[in-house]
Amino acid sequence: MTLFAVQYGFVADPAPQPRNPWSYFLAGLLDTFLPFEEGGGAAVRAAGGAQSSAARGPTPASDPKAAEGVDKDTDAQASAHADSDPSGSGRKGPLAGGAVAAATVAAAERQRQRRRAQLERQPLAAPGASYPAAVARLLLELVVQYLIYDAVLTLVVKPLAVFDAAGGGGPPLLGAASVAASVGFTVVLYLHFTLSYRGILVMLSVVKPELLWRCRHQFREPWLAATSSVGELWQRWHQLFRMTFVRLAYRPARALVRRLMLAAAADGGGGGAGRSRSSGSTSSSEGKMGPDGGDSKGEGKGGKHQAHAHADARSNIAAINAAAPNGVAAATSSAAAIAAAPPSKFARRLEEAAGLVAVFALSGTIHEYMCWAAFGGAGGWQLSFFLLHAVAVLLEQALGLPLAPESDYAAIAAAAAAAEAAQAVAAGGGGAGADAAKAARGKWRRRRAALARAAVRVVHGACVLAFNFLTSVLFMRPWLQGNYHTEFWHPVSPVGWAVRRLREALAVAGVAAGAAGWVAGGVDVGSEL
Repeated sequence: MTLFAVQYGFVADPAPQPRNPWSYFLAGLLDTFLPFEEGGGAAVRAAGGAQSSAARGPTPASDPKAAEGVDKDTDAQASAHADSDPSGSGRKGPLAGGAVAAATVAAAERQRQRRRAQLERQPLAAPGASYPAAVARLLLELVVQYLIYDAVLTLVVKPLAVFDAAGGGGPPLLGAASVAASVGFTVVLYLHFTLSYRGILVMLSVVKPELLWRCRHQFREPWLAATSSVGELWQRWHQLFRMTFVRLAYRPARALVRRLMLAAAADGGGGGAGRSRSSGSTSSSEGKMGPDGGDSKGEGKGGKHQAHAHADARSNIAAINAAAPNGVAAATSSAAAIAAAPPSKFARRLEEAAGLVAVFALSGTIHEYMCWAAFGGAGGWQLSFFLLHAVAVLLEQALGLPLAPESDYAAIAAAAAAAEAAQAVAAGGGGAGADAAKAARGKWRRRRAALARAAVRVVHGACVLAFNFLTSVLFMRPWLQGNYHTEFWHPVSPVGWAVRRLREALAVAGVAAGAAGWVAGGVDVGSEL
């Protein structure tokens, strides 16, 4: 609630009149547990998205906690599709090039829809299910999850993470025991969040059953991204403070970078970022394709908003020029034109990167404060963990990772092959033998490209898995050193009880076996005598 207090006090005020602590508390609960409902974070998110699209076109999501409903990396994946030359021809004519471009756009759209379906949170109760069936299913899931929670905490975390009262004497930082304990404690934390969230909502549903259909899961199977993508892992993690991080870090950081770039462009007389912005404005005013794929008539993504923005900017500039001296009017006109022009692709990427780093830095700072409040000191472990993950997400975006499914590449290759065949027929062809040889070379190139992409996926998955395992040590080290895992919520331990009974049985069996061996040995000795 401290984050919500800062957010509501300095950024947004969601409470109605008259203001009182209870109304702010209810607003915080609504933002936390019902972020997809009207009146919760959805209203603020929709308003912010409309303002940003009117000012600079669509805003891609650049951070799992700061995502605003639009999928990221589409441009990078489309570029990876186009650059791979899936047709295998080595060169493309105008017809083939257009077919590849169209297939690339279609593949990017399929990828966007696929990611949205994979990452969308589902309600706790399935649509159409009765209340008793939904509660029974959730209770069964809670029992199974608690048994896993108990097993990992009892068999992995507590035996491996053994520290003294001062936090010393534990396993080495990057040793196998430390990594295993950190990964195990990560699983325990995930299950702890899930059990608490679902348990509270199941109890509240006794009074208000519709909560099971209104509230959604806070996680979306994060283990599925353990080997696929660092960015997807965070998108699958809980979204409890999503809008808070958007308001307190993501949007302010983007606005700051935008202001700095505008100031640099104005002071430099249109150089650097100003050139990219002014070029985008010029191309849009001349009716050519702008940075968002739309022309001056407002077609394409965000084109209508940009057309209105340009019209308002032109009218404001004309009024300023009429009232100001020539020199001041020219300078003001140039600055206003730079500010009114839509940002370039590089500018948007830079703004998104700044917002992403700001979100991870804020999260790391908050976790450092939590360690300081719990253990009396902060060693920088948490901040290092979050900054490393920010760098990993940016690196994946820059490299266009993870790669799209192979089916998308196959669709692009099929479109290119069909376009090349039509182009060859239109040109008169070069004979059946030449066409067969060309088709064989293209098939070999496509197979070789598919093998290369498969190798990239394997290497990327191995790197993501190793990165997640090793960096988990940074996050968990202060909590394990403070023996937080020994005081973790653990009211009943069925696995611990079973382990104790097994040890007792093995001890009894060992004693009996030893006694039997002694007796057998005595009999042998007696017989020899």
